[in-house]
This record gives sequence, structure tokens and C-alpha cells, in this order.
Amino acid sequence: MLANPTFHAGGDLFITWDESSGAGEETVPMIIVSPKIKRPGYTSTHPYNHASYLATVEDIFGLPRLGKAQAADTLLEFLTP
Repeated sequence: MLANPTFHAGGDLFITWDESSGAGEETVPMIIVSPKIKRPGYTSTHPYNHASYLATVEDIFGLPRLGKAQAADTLLEFLTP
């Protein structure tokens, strides 16, 4: 996927996994791979959630936001415009 010309032309790869037990607040790791990443190893202290991921994808593709994504922060702080 990373060798694909489309990826090098501005693609973003989001890798996330959720092994949550469903009990309480838990951290869900995510890795973003992109030629537009601000800098290698960039991290954030801002809490994001699944709606944030959905809002990010909807904004990237110019789609209307659905459900909880309507009020969610995006993950775009990780990417350069």
C-alpha cells in the first residue's frame, strides 16, 4: 500500500485497533501513515474517539458528517494541509 502512487500523491493510512473490554474509559491506539504527516513521531495529548476518526474521513472526502461525528474534533492536527 505504501508503494502505491496514489498513496504518494496524498493518501493517508489509518491503523487502529480496539481491544477494549467495554468497561470505562480506555485508550485505543492509532497510527497514521501519510506523506502529509506533520513530523515523524508526532503525538497529541488531545483525547479523540471513534467519532473523531469518522469525522476526519468524512472531511477528507468532503462528505456530510453523520451521527456523533457532527460534533467531533478531527485528527487533522496530525496532517499538513
